[in-house]
Amino acid sequence: MDDCVRHLGPLDVVTIETKHQNGRWLGKAGNAALAATSLTALADTCITALGATHPATVKIRAQAARWLGKSGEHQAATAAFASLAGDCERSLGADALSTLQARYQGARWETEDRRSQPAVHAAAAGFGRLAADCIRVLGPVHPLTFDARCQYGRWTGHDGDPEEAVDILERLVDDCQTLLGTRHPSAFEARQLYIRWLGKATTVTAAMTAFAALIDDCQRGLGPAHMITLRTRYLHARCTGEAGDPLAAATALTNLYLDHEELRGRDHPDSLRLRQEQAQWTGEAGDFAAAVRKLKDLANQRGIRSGARAPETVAVRAALTHWMDKLAVAAPS
Repeated sequence: MDDCVRHLGPLDVVTIETKHQNGRWLGKAGNAALAATSLTALADTCITALGATHPATVKIRAQAARWLGKSGEHQAATAAFASLAGDCERSLGADALSTLQARYQGARWETEDRRSQPAVHAAAAGFGRLAADCIRVLGPVHPLTFDARCQYGRWTGHDGDPEEAVDILERLVDDCQTLLGTRHPSAFEARQLYIRWLGKATTVTAAMTAFAALIDDCQRGLGPAHMITLRTRYLHARCTGEAGDPLAAATALTNLYLDHEELRGRDHPDSLRLRQEQAQWTGEAGDFAAAVRKLKDLANQRGIRSGARAPETVAVRAALTHWMDKLAVAAPS
């Protein structure tokens, strides 16, 4: 990177892209705050030299805002995307893809801190407006439209109207199946979200049955190793436990973990999350000792991998304490 600055100058396209990639990889290496700082400084340079809505500037501003959010600065990320959306709308127009993308990302990061009911209602309304604009400008199944419609359905459900969420998502499923085909990944993903809210609007048993059918369709259409297939198996296992069969849920999660371990490795974040969930349902099935044993092993692995104070390590230790207390109460005096 220093060689690019020295030989090409700080504003050469190669220098800018090199700095951009350096910032991205800082974030991917686990230093989100440093990535955000580096990319924000680069974005400021690009705004001055190239203009606020030059394609390179827009890309780097979006990356800087994204890493702000990933570093925990959700409000700063929301503000950065709002500023980017405003600049894009003034310069490129309200219907420009860059404007719509910035609006979506700003709304998404804003939801990270939305817990009050008025804020949840505002999120649902905001995603509803964005989804309508995306349908009008980009079409009903453009990737950005798809994401906005998913968020609209999700936040409508969180706003206390799961029946309306089901209707919103059912229309999305229909559009995906009609325009993209029944075996397109987006069609399966839309069905997955639709079923989750179907369970909240009706019964968990109905969702469990629908997820079982979706697993079969995913395995035929996407293959057993596709992430949508694996995610559907996970959701089906959770529904099984919530429907009153924790032992079957634990067994299903054990089998799913073994597949994850083979495909992605023992230390992959998804594999580690599955182990914690499997231990949880093992405890719910009444085998407190096995739950404690599994969580002790997982807590040690989390501590080595992420550190003792990492949120995921703290969460595992809290679960371990819970099941150790259960085991102590159940032990004969």
